[in-house]
Amino acid sequence: MIGLAGNGWWVGGNPPKPYYRKRITTADGKHHVTIEADESEAEDLRSMYRMFVDHSFSLQGFESYLKRQGVKTSTVKFFSTVQLHKILTMPYCVPATPEIYDFYSDKGCIMTVPRDQWDGSTGVMIYGRTTERSKKHVLQPPEKWQVCPGRHKPCMDADLWLSVQRQFGHNIFDK
Repeated sequence: MIGLAGNGWWVGGNPPKPYYRKRITTADGKHHVTIEADESEAEDLRSMYRMFVDHSFSLQGFESYLKRQGVKTSTVKFFSTVQLHKILTMPYCVPATPEIYDFYSDKGCIMTVPRDQWDGSTGVMIYGRTTERSKKHVLQPPEKWQVCPGRHKPCMDADLWLSVQRQFGHNIFDK
């Protein structure tokens, strides 16, 4: 699995919206799985990112705003701050550019391929971001994350994605 992951393949689990799994057969006859975006759901995702940045929301403020607007998940429930954080920080949608490489490298992540291979033609994959404990997924420290270009097309602009990540840095309270 580590070898497949290091080569950018989807190695299990349900992909985040707007992606779905897609089986492909490589030239050597092997079967692998990658992910592909549903374009209408991708536009919804981009709209959510723009809304978050344009209004300079905190997660709690964004959750409240979406409730007031009647915006719900695909399971017809209101978004929680946990769901919104997961959506707004997911890396799969963003292109593997040098700037995104720097973002994850600066966090101390394990970068599986050199920066010069981050040309923006594919999305980003992260492995080891969470671990399962007592049937709950727990976020691991960034030093345990393996980050590499995927084999899928990104559906988000890198500048917009990075703007959202910077906004999280502005919404931190001093203790």
